Amino acid sequence: MRLSKVRDYLKQQIRLEDTSAIEWPDAFNTENIPRNLGDKSFHIAYSAPSITRGQRSVDYNVVAICEFFFKGQRNTQTQLDDAMDKINRIGLNCSSTTAVSLYRDTDNFPIQNCNIISQVPTPLENNDNALIITIELEMLITFSNC
Repeated sequence: MRLSKVRDYLKQQIRLEDTSAIEWPDAFNTENIPRNLGDKSFHIAYSAPSITRGQRSVDYNVVAICEFFFKGQRNTQTQLDDAMDKINRIGLNCSSTTAVSLYRDTDNFPIQNCNIISQVPTPLENNDNALIITIELEMLITFSNC
C-alpha cells in the first residue's frame, strides 16, 4: 500500500474548494513557510496506520492532519468565521461518500470512508492576526488478501 495516496486524495479535495491553495512540501516543519505562501497554504501529515488483519482483507486506519494557514486581516472575527467555513467545506468534500467512491474507482485506491475527527483554529504565535486551522480526518483503507 502506498500511503502517499492519502495525501493525493486530500490534495485533490482541497483543490476542489480552493484552486489557488498551495501545499507546503516540508515533511515536518511548518514554521518556515515564506510570507508569500502564508495565506491559502496548507500542510498534510498522516499517522502510521493502525492495521487490522482479517481472513480476506487488511484494514488500514490512517489519521491525516491538515493544517491551513491564513494571513491576518483587520477584522479577525470575520477572518476566523470565513476560514472555519472554508475548512468545514473541505472536510465535507473529503468525507463525501461520492468523492470517496470516485477516487476509489478512478485511482484504484481502496479507500472506504473518510471522517472528520476535529477542526481546531489557533492563532500564530508571532502574529495574532494570522491563524492556523487544523483538521483531522480518519480514513479507512481496505485491501483484499485474495
